[in-house]
Amino acid sequence: MRAHQTCTWYIKHDPDPANLVYVLNAIVSSEISSRIYQAIETLPAQCREVTRMAYIQGLKNQEIADNLQISINSVRVHKQRAIHLLRDKLSKKDLLLMIIFEKKLNSF
Repeated sequence: MRAHQTCTWYIKHDPDPANLVYVLNAIVSSEISSRIYQAIETLPAQCREVTRMAYIQGLKNQEIADNLQISINSVRVHKQRAIHLLRDKLSKKDLLLMIIFEKKLNSF
């Protein structure tokens, strides 16, 4: 509902369509991020931690292995498992939105 209110406000108060496109992109990005973070929270503990460190904090496999005191191979396995589980948890609609949104961002 809040997204609808924001878009309605921009349509009424800001005649520049570029601003509305910016707002819509921000809303879609926020929604996609929220769904991904919710899905990450459902992962098993170690897998969740490796996922956060790798994809949110941007740490390299060796850094993750050192921080968690696990082998680099374990880090790789946890990352692969996370991707597999996240694909199952996120709907096809969510994945399609991510692909479309990513392509749209890259075209600007």
